[in-house]
Amino acid sequence: MNRKIKSLLFVSVWPLLVFAQKTSVPMDEAHWDLKDAKYRFETFKGHPALALENGEAVLKSGSLKNGTIDFDVAFESGRKFVGIHFRRQDDGNTEDFYLRPHQSGNPDATQYTPVFNGLAGWQLYFGDGYSVPVAYTFGEWMHVRLVINNNRMEVFLVDMEKPLLHAFDLKRMVAAGGISFWTNRGGAWFANFSFEPSDNPALKSAPVKIPALDPLTVPAWRVSQAFAEKEIDGKVSLDKRWKGQLQWGQMGVEYSGVANLARMAQIGENATTVVAAVTVISDKAQVKRLDFGFSDYVRVFCNDQILYEGNDAFTSRDYRFLGSIGYFDAVYLPLKKGRNEIWMAVTENFGGWGIQARFQDLEGLKLE
Repeated sequence: MNRKIKSLLFVSVWPLLVFAQKTSVPMDEAHWDLKDAKYRFETFKGHPALALENGEAVLKSGSLKNGTIDFDVAFESGRKFVGIHFRRQDDGNTEDFYLRPHQSGNPDATQYTPVFNGLAGWQLYFGDGYSVPVAYTFGEWMHVRLVINNNRMEVFLVDMEKPLLHAFDLKRMVAAGGISFWTNRGGAWFANFSFEPSDNPALKSAPVKIPALDPLTVPAWRVSQAFAEKEIDGKVSLDKRWKGQLQWGQMGVEYSGVANLARMAQIGENATTVVAAVTVISDKAQVKRLDFGFSDYVRVFCNDQILYEGNDAFTSRDYRFLGSIGYFDAVYLPLKKGRNEIWMAVTENFGGWGIQARFQDLEGLKLE
């Protein structure tokens, strides 16, 4: 290979090598936007650290699509939430991984969730692929590593050889974005932060085959714009004039059957409720059972008449009630021959805005 060709190859490869370099970022105001948080920079347990309480620290320069993020974190015991946003698009749209110190050793000690339009979805995403138990060491540094590759992520905590969590189905679109630390209901220390972009970082976990959608599940919903809950509170029937004010979009469900309504709707003080609707065409007059789950409140209408109202909000039943979504409720739909409109008016408080539904059988039915 002559010298000219070698030189050209070096020039073409060099930018990629620079892009893949590990970047260490000091914990100081020059590198972090503290977003009106309560904070201080100090030495904690021998390391220059950011002490962050009830706020967010956004990396001023740098983004990551795929690659590795490393940092140390420390916190005392007690109820609080300590996390990191990655692929951050703006204040309300990001991927999120966080720790629950007060749940040390419990199945929900950790949490992966997407954030859509300012709303995290931990009530929709729990268990395998989203949360795992771990026992924390309080008041001491713990090293955390995130390895992110397209729609998968591995999280390591202290043990850098074995992943603690394999998030095998990241929910947001794969796109480069920013990074930030955050805390809520308490504080934590962060130190020794670095990130390293990579096109294809190695993961230790085997890929997980995403299950097929249950064929009895409602596969897609028409979803209205968000409106104030008071517009539908107390209604036992729906009138044509009110229905005519709604505007509609279409969304499919995830493999679990859940439609994360925050993907389409922006929650606000006077915008906490949407209608998720499906048309059921029946070949005769009949009654069909529909199992469903929701978060947080629901009103179910069949052909404009109310059938059910329920509340699964966090702590709505007792102080331990999480409000996690699941097929825990059912209605029997009095279907007429022909077209039937099933409307689920779903109201969100916090923790996840979702609906899922599946029929006991689809004999004589067509969904559209």
